[in-house]
Amino acid sequence: MREKLIRLSGWGMVFAAVSLLLSWLPEDDKILDGLYQTFGAPATSAQHDLFQSLSEGVRDLPFPVAILLITLGLVGLRARYGELAGHIAKMALGIGIFSGAVAFIFNVGMVIGFEIERPVINISMAFMFEGLFVFGLAALRRKPMPRANGLPALAGFWWPTLMTQAYVFPQVTRPLGPVFPAWLSFTIFLAMSFFLAWLGYVLQADVAQVEAGNTNKL
Repeated sequence: MREKLIRLSGWGMVFAAVSLLLSWLPEDDKILDGLYQTFGAPATSAQHDLFQSLSEGVRDLPFPVAILLITLGLVGLRARYGELAGHIAKMALGIGIFSGAVAFIFNVGMVIGFEIERPVINISMAFMFEGLFVFGLAALRRKPMPRANGLPALAGFWWPTLMTQAYVFPQVTRPLGPVFPAWLSFTIFLAMSFFLAWLGYVLQADVAQVEAGNTNKL
């Protein structure tokens, strides 16, 4: 069961990468226009409200799903490589898992209508990815993974960088703080998604090889 959970967490990271990219779907009005073109314009205010709720759900759902799946991926990494990577790396992943859970709960709360500030979620995610990054630095030194030990650091680097640009630099250099254009932000999301998917694939493939070896021994 432990191996199956780890494999599941690996595939979770792969699908998390897809969910992160889906979070760049068009704004509500474009999704709403697509619903109108597909199903026709609403005849009543109740139908309009339904379409509005659907468009908001399509736009908002991928991000909390991505947070949940990344958190699950961190659980798998900790279970598979925590002991091999050392105490600090294991503790960093624990902080990342806790921060991911907090980010997921707050994000779901915001989606269903609670008044939760977006920076709270963003900073929680920064700690989640920072835990992955610290684990990655330890992995580069201790080599707990069968291959590609630099992947956790590459996957964990991007989100804290975005948050530093968004919240730290403007406080220091106000009002001339650097601002990432939309194309660069999307490129960063694309890089983050690529390395997360690769890391998830390596994780599940490692466990699959172990399971195959155990089967052959039997």
